[in-house]
Parts: sequence; structure tokens; C-alpha cells
Amino acid sequence: YVPQDAGGYIGSGWRKFDESLHEPNGHPEGNIDAYAVLRMCGNTSLAERVSAWLLPRLQAPDRPFDMFTWKVLAFGPDFAADLKQLEETPGYLKTLTFQGREVTGFTAFLTPDVNIWCDGVGHIACAWYSVGNRERGDFYLRQMEKLIIDETVDGRTYKAIPYTATRSPGYEWVDPNRGFVSACAWYILAVHKFNPMRLD
Repeated sequence: YVPQDAGGYIGSGWRKFDESLHEPNGHPEGNIDAYAVLRMCGNTSLAERVSAWLLPRLQAPDRPFDMFTWKVLAFGPDFAADLKQLEETPGYLKTLTFQGREVTGFTAFLTPDVNIWCDGVGHIACAWYSVGNRERGDFYLRQMEKLIIDETVDGRTYKAIPYTATRSPGYEWVDPNRGFVSACAWYILAVHKFNPMRLD
């Protein structure tokens, strides 16, 4: 924990064989997770200090996608307007054809690239469910279902979801024909309408 401004942050991300922090001045996305964990574990005092540092950093209109969705998942329905803002900000929402089906989803960052970050579709489905909007949650759950592929591993065929829908710049390493654990995990969370960042 590093005190700063009105609160403080949890330093995260080790480099150089644990000699330095990857994010020496605090990582907002990682601190959303830290806030959620501290709150769920009952350390409300430290959670509130992280919250005081974090919330002002979650206001930029061009912040990464998960700083909208995770904020709602961690901090609750009072921030539901962030989801609407995300849907209405040009550049995040994308529609493309994936395996012959039209799919709507989001890029991880504000970009002109036409790609869908599959984890993010699960994030926003869970976030809409968490604020009580089943219609929007169901819409994004259906989009995730359009991203399901058949993948054969060691002669057996499984259902899976890739990391992104295409190999756009920055995602050349992605194989849209192979599943990715985090995308499948967010799909399972969305199916169960489960918010992994709050116990209430």
C-alpha cells in the first residue's frame, strides 16, 4: 500500500526479478481488483483509502474499456451511467462478422480498429446484470454466444471462445480459432449473472 493524495494505491506488477514495480505510480485497473478484494475480505478501511485514490482516476472518457465495466462491478449500481457512456462513446462499440454471424462487442481501448475483445463482452453482460438491467445483459450474453467456436484438442472437440474476434493491430498473436481461458470464464460468469467483484 502506497499513500497518495486523499488515499492511496496497492503497488502491483513485478519486473526485473522482483526488483521493481511494473506500475510504480499505481495501476487503476489493478486497483479496482484490489478494492474489490479488500472490501470482500472485510478490510473496509483500506478499501476506502484505495477508493479515494481510485475514483478520480476512473473519470477519463477515453479510459480502457474495463475501467468502465469493472468500476460498475466493483462499486455498484450508483455507477450504472458508466455503462451507457461506454455504449455511446464512438470508437468502443464495434460490429463485425464472425464465422458468418454479425456480432456486436467492444474493443479494449478506444481505437478505430474493428475488433471485439471477447472478455469485455462478458464484463459488460455481468455489469448490466449487476445493476438490474436484464435486457442489456441478455443482449451481450447473446453476442458472446455468437463468439463460441468448436476447438479440437487431442482429438476431442470442445466449445471455446477466442481472446479477440480478429487479428487486428496489437492482436496479431491471437488465433481466433482457439479458445482463451479468460473469455470462457467471463462467459460462464455471464450465464450465471454473477458479479465476481461483490458478495452482496
